[in-house]
Amino acid sequence: MNEQPRPDGDDVVAALTLENLVRAARTLGVDVDALFTGSALSPHALVDGRTWVAWRDAVVVVQRLVAAVDDERLDQLVSRHMHTHPVHRVLATFSSTATAWLRVCWRVTGALAPVMDVRLDVDDDEHQLSCALRAGRAPSAAWFTLLQRCAVHAPAPVSSARLSLSSVERDDTRLVARWRAPVERAPASRRRSPAGPSLSTMLSSLPLLLPAVGALADGHLAGSPDLSAHVDEVASLAARFSLAPSEARAALLLADGARTVEIASTLGIRAETVRGYLKRAYGKTETSGQRELVDVIRAWRLR
Repeated sequence: MNEQPRPDGDDVVAALTLENLVRAARTLGVDVDALFTGSALSPHALVDGRTWVAWRDAVVVVQRLVAAVDDERLDQLVSRHMHTHPVHRVLATFSSTATAWLRVCWRVTGALAPVMDVRLDVDDDEHQLSCALRAGRAPSAAWFTLLQRCAVHAPAPVSSARLSLSSVERDDTRLVARWRAPVERAPASRRRSPAGPSLSTMLSSLPLLLPAVGALADGHLAGSPDLSAHVDEVASLAARFSLAPSEARAALLLADGARTVEIASTLGIRAETVRGYLKRAYGKTETSGQRELVDVIRAWRLR
């Protein structure tokens, strides 16, 4: 598959980012096909080897996605997206503190969405994130709604607590969010955290990392990524541990930080049914409770 050039210069976003949002939505039961009705894109187009998606096409999908879920499910969707984005999984491995990760995270966000300017200002007491569409780009309130939730969940890849925003200024062209500097985990504790993303994860992310970290200089980089390797996590987890799809879906939501009652609300079932799904998942994954199951799933995600 040949990598496609950027359409319309910088008027684009990374296909992998949109694909990851769509996969997160599918896990929550969103009708993904409806997001693309009448659009120039399709769910399959996001895994056909392209690297960039035109901003005008991405806006349509994002607007429908935000409209398709309530606030609680949107929060779960963004949490899952921040946990599972392949670029985050790679770079978070090398960040020893939450603040170091946030610097990298928002620099990369700007590289993956050159349609906007992104800046993170950091001091000892407070951080300020500023994101603004470049002049002449189509506005999107839904895009900046997503970015605000991403700011809250940005520390997730380094297993730090979600952020509580102290102030937010947001419209359909910009976001300015502030929060108190996060309490840092001890570097030794961070070094003991699970690491080791697979080579396929790193290679599929590489073309998207280059704008942020500079081109490799060894003269041997060639080829383009096959994004079709990023399959639906529900099916993949179910196959790995012989889980039913319902059990896998509940386990993945648990690993994203959802409580039993939240999982039940998301899936439209009773909390007791969720407990039954998780109990069967414990047996199939050879774990003895929620904490061990979450550890197993997080390690599997870093495979």
